[in-house]
Amino acid sequence: MNSTHYLPEGERMEDEAVIFEPYELNYFDMIILLSSKSAKSSSSSSMSRKENERMESIIRNVMQNLGPDGPGLLTVTNVPYSADLRRKLLPLARRLALLDAQHRTRLLKEQGLGSDVPLRNHNHDRRVSSFAMQLKYSHCDSVDDIEGDEMDNIGDIFKKLGLIMMEVGHLLAQICDIAIGGHELEQSLSDSCSTAKGRLIHYHSISDNLALNKKKTAKAKQIVQASSSDRLWQEWHYDYGLFTLLTSPIFLSNSHHHTHTRINSGLEIFHQRMNQVLAVKSPPPDSFLVQVGESAEILSQGKIRANLHSVRKQAKIEEEEDLSRETFVVFLQPGWNQSFSISDEFMKNHHSSNNSIVPCKEIEKIVPPLLSRMKDGMTFAEFSKQTTQQYYGGRSGLQSNK
Repeated sequence: MNSTHYLPEGERMEDEAVIFEPYELNYFDMIILLSSKSAKSSSSSSMSRKENERMESIIRNVMQNLGPDGPGLLTVTNVPYSADLRRKLLPLARRLALLDAQHRTRLLKEQGLGSDVPLRNHNHDRRVSSFAMQLKYSHCDSVDDIEGDEMDNIGDIFKKLGLIMMEVGHLLAQICDIAIGGHELEQSLSDSCSTAKGRLIHYHSISDNLALNKKKTAKAKQIVQASSSDRLWQEWHYDYGLFTLLTSPIFLSNSHHHTHTRINSGLEIFHQRMNQVLAVKSPPPDSFLVQVGESAEILSQGKIRANLHSVRKQAKIEEEEDLSRETFVVFLQPGWNQSFSISDEFMKNHHSSNNSIVPCKEIEKIVPPLLSRMKDGMTFAEFSKQTTQQYYGGRSGLQSNK
């Protein structure tokens, strides 16, 4: 498949935004490629010339898509067990979000989950409910041993899918290191003790927030509908870790109790070289979208690039006010003591990949530039704190009121 692919005119979104189909990297090709590059393996010499050329082509395509002139993301396809785990886990996001607070708190504690957003039932205009767990890489068993109600096993399902996604991120880091030269990305993951954060996310529909308001007064309904008129579930931002891995989302029709299938994933990216906002096509159920974070951009000296993105509500959402979005995300990060340096090479690559026009002045106002948050010698812990502060910190945060 071509590294840059757009769907035909007839398959564009309802609001005319162009749908972008990311480059697809087969999971088993990743395994073969890394095996062929291993110094301890003789498989490279046993591979045909044609197969070796195909592996080299894969490396070039990866860098073309993650490098300074690419979209900053790709899709990893045919990942074992992923489709079944996704099917089990994603619908639980809405069930958790709409539980009464006491029941939810007890269940989260039993399942080893927490939340990193306020979950007050009286918060009528809440856009997102997020349920999180710190993941530590280990061997992942098969999914066949999960029995009974998925909600009673949500912690296990969450962990199993998260560990598979971590493995995919580790494989991609090694491939990027081969192309870049060195071991910066994989070493950074190893130095973090192979930990990551997983988030099961429910993007609220209007009817969800009405359900959270037990009184359902006319005034409360006006508040919810007014706040939900914003077309973004999540504002424009850069992820500041190494890689972000996402499942294909599902969209639930709450009143009709069925799942909507949509071409558009809801994720939108700003393609810097094209100077255009693109809507990302939903990947297959057995696939993950992988996005580059700013830490990977820094450690690679700008040879791979973080992408600016947001999550947009579906077209005609006003006519489908009961449609919610469910997804699962894993954030791979460096160790907290990982130090960053600002080299001449990084500055050159960073500026050359950021010389396009910002998509609009409103985005420019709420996205703090990378170099305003980073200093030479800064640790990842310091960078993380500074980034969070500039995006969301109190009254001074650029998105603190969003």
